[in-house]
Amino acid sequence: MALLLEARARADLKSAHGDTPLILAASQGSAGAVQALLRHRDGIDTQNQVGDTALMVASRAGNVAAGKLLIAAGASTSLRNTKRATAADVARDRGFAALASAIDGKS
Repeated sequence: MALLLEARARADLKSAHGDTPLILAASQGSAGAVQALLRHRDGIDTQNQVGDTALMVASRAGNVAAGKLLIAAGASTSLRNTKRATAADVARDRGFAALASAIDGKS
């Protein structure tokens, strides 16, 4: 992936469901991929068809490393998805209290 990004591959493309490479990397817990994509700063707060951001999908999966990278890079903690949930709400709902606290600390 790093080679593709260095070759100026577009990091802002979306899947049919509106997922960006950053959202997919966050959902898979790939902190390295999240970090590489964040260097391009494209669409850190892009929302997919259900309103989820990369931080929300990292929160849903309990991916603390990806979540912390996104928070440090300035991901919004106040955006809401179509269920009106924030990333902290999603983390709390899934039982990831430490991640919810980290997100709340940046709200």
